[in-house]
Amino acid sequence: MFFKYALKRTLTPVIFSIILSSISSEIVAQNVSPQRHIQIEPLNKYAPVKVAAVVHHGVSYQNPLGPHQEITLTDGDPSWFANVSLAILNQSSKPITAIEIQFDVPAWRTSSTEPKKLSLLCLGKLPDNAPRYGSEGQPENESQAQIDIRPGTQLTLPLARAFPLLKDYPLRTTEIEAVDSIWVRIRRVFFEDKTMWVTNSYLKPDKSQPGAYVRVSREEFESKQ
Repeated sequence: MFFKYALKRTLTPVIFSIILSSISSEIVAQNVSPQRHIQIEPLNKYAPVKVAAVVHHGVSYQNPLGPHQEITLTDGDPSWFANVSLAILNQSSKPITAIEIQFDVPAWRTSSTEPKKLSLLCLGKLPDNAPRYGSEGQPENESQAQIDIRPGTQLTLPLARAFPLLKDYPLRTTEIEAVDSIWVRIRRVFFEDKTMWVTNSYLKPDKSQPGAYVRVSREEFESKQ
């Protein structure tokens, strides 16, 4: 009888401690915000711009550059991506007036071989002669304020307008609020003199064919003529 009583007195605090520890762990787990990931597509070293940092709720996270450019954030807000901005450095000799950015959600692809499900966002006003490919030509993009990134300077561009585009993306397989990783790529850059950079190529308007562009060398692009 004494043995049972002693055993009960010994086990009761142990059991209570285990239950308390389990409850505490659960509370801590509930209070830990999930990690979010921004994957930045690496740019060619001759690209006119560089993504210098990702800015989230006013905190700047330097881009590691190199072949694997991924920045990890901690945020429990389901609309976390609406609070992300990119710090863009102009490495060219010309003012930048617009930047087109592509977004992809890897989790929305059913396999690694499936093509990226891309959504486009233009920050700044596209030139009248710029080729249109779809979403970047929508009225809200046309009417937004112009940007002006002078040579050698950096400007922080908010990506808030990308969130509703991804939220309404017709090929999504989950709600955007359930996504914790988004791929970002600088696709096209437009300059004050109407020249353009796209996928490692420099182009200028074709004077013989309105609305068309012709490829030029980097040297010709950088020239003041």
